[in-house]
Parts: sequence; structure tokens; C-alpha cells
Amino acid sequence: MSLFRKEIPYLVDTGCELTLVPKDLLDHFPNVSLSPSIRQVWAANNTPIRIDGKTRLPFFLNDRCVWTTALVSEDVEEVMLGIDWLEEHGCVWDFKTGDLSIDGQPVIMTTRCSYIRCRWVLAQGYQEIPPRSQTDVTARVTLQSVHDPVKDVIIETNQVRPGLYVGRTLLPPKHRDVKVCVVNTTTQPQYITSGSCLGHAATVTLVTGEQMDPRPRTETPIAPIDAEQSIDEIIEPVLDSFPTDITDGQKVKNRE
Repeated sequence: MSLFRKEIPYLVDTGCELTLVPKDLLDHFPNVSLSPSIRQVWAANNTPIRIDGKTRLPFFLNDRCVWTTALVSEDVEEVMLGIDWLEEHGCVWDFKTGDLSIDGQPVIMTTRCSYIRCRWVLAQGYQEIPPRSQTDVTARVTLQSVHDPVKDVIIETNQVRPGLYVGRTLLPPKHRDVKVCVVNTTTQPQYITSGSCLGHAATVTLVTGEQMDPRPRTETPIAPIDAEQSIDEIIEPVLDSFPTDITDGQKVKNRE
């Protein structure tokens, strides 16, 4: 679909009750009006999705205008067409063949591009990082779907700009109010503004000791170690390297 002649990626999400569009999409079109909304939306991890308002957008599909009423949120990455939109436009989706018709007109479905799969980690507010120090910056993680399963994610080490670095951080299973370690290596304070990109979140799997080596273990007897002999083997070469004018008494004290 396109909006004001700009191609817009979208997700047809049957698990989403309400249609959502990212707030930064509207930032590119200042003439689009935004009205208040009291609707509340929750993600699968039971955390609220921030709703900035609602709007009505003239999406175009095959040279045909498809008016779309949607909630606007900074927590989502792309347009999510929910059940309300599918019902409004009489959509019929054949899951076996993958064919989808909108208002009786067939459309071509495509898969996501790889770059859309990234979940971005963005600064949630303005923050100052003092010189030669590290600070936990409050951030938010964008959502690819409101019903994504709760997963452990990590942000990898990267450079935000010269002298300002993000440390590898394991993030909790929520999308707002997460803490990301940021290090300022310069002699001047550095500033992070709201919405600044700190990196992208990657899914990780926590591996326990049992998961690391599933093979059965066998006990191998270990020969006893002569602790005194091992210490002598380490200390004697060091004592021999001392200057020749050191007395035997000084060597004994150094040995102790």
C-alpha cells in the first residue's frame, strides 16, 4: 500500500483487534490530523502500549483509496492492520493458498523484508551522560506485533557516536522502561535525546549447564595433588632469579 505516493510496509495481523500505525509515520506527513483517544491496548507481556491518538489515513491499494481508521503509537514499528480493518473492508483470506481480497478485489501478499525484522531500542527520554562514566539509560523496545511471545532479548555493544558507547545488556521481557548501559569515554558530557536509537534488540536463548552438554557424564578418578610440591615448583624458580646479594634470611621471608 502507499500513503501520499510513498510505499508503506504493513502487517495483516489477525491477532490484533485494533489497527495500529507507528507515530513516526505521521511525523513524515504533518498535514495528517491526530485526534485524542481513550482506547487502551496491551501487549502479550501485559504491558500497556502507549496510544498517542487516532487518525484516518487514505491508503492506496491498486490505485484505489482504502480509508483506514487507526490508533497511533510510538511503540510499534509498522502499520498493523487488525481485525477491525479486515471486517470493515470485507476481507477474505484463504490461508491454504495465501490469497487475500479486500473489498472484493484481490491483492498480492508478500513476506516481510529482512530489515523490518529488527526491533529497535530507542531512548525513552532526554538524559545526560557525565564525562568518563557509565549510566543506565531508560529506553523502550519497539514491537513487531502486539501478541509477540515474551522472549529474552539483548542489545549488543555498539557506538552511538564517537566517544559514546552502548554496553551489551540483557533486557527484561517488556518493551518500556528498560535500562541500557551507556558509557561516555570523553572528557565532556554527552547528551541523548528522546527517540535516539541505541541499537536493535536480538532474541537470545539462555543456556543452562544441563543444556550445554546433554551427553551422559562419567566420573574419572583424579590423582591427589601434592600441594607442597606444587608450590615449591612455582616458588623456587622465582627465588633463584633474585639478586645474589640477598641473604638466606631474606629469601625465607620472601618464601613465606
